[in-house]
Amino acid sequence: MDNLKTEPRIAQEPHASDWLTPKDLQHELRIGEKLAYKLLNSGSIPSVRVGGLIRIYRPQLEEALLDDPDLGNEKGRADTRPDQQPPTKGVNCDSNRQ
Repeated sequence: MDNLKTEPRIAQEPHASDWLTPKDLQHELRIGEKLAYKLLNSGSIPSVRVGGLIRIYRPQLEEALLDDPDLGNEKGRADTRPDQQPPTKGVNCDSNRQ
């Protein structure tokens, strides 16, 4: 039996850390609760229901984000990239004026 070789498994079993709650989804995408549930209920983000609980499989979320990189932005979230300054409409930033 020492000569038996086993091939490594290609597909691995999902770990508990691979599953996100809706709250985890909010933190990952930096979106609010209403938008998170809107995306889940519309099917834009794939999820499963286990009893009354909603769970999101992280690899499927990543795939959905690759398919639609603006998933959180287009559907109601402001673009919060750090290289952009917030709008200053109507705000006078000149400190020399009185």
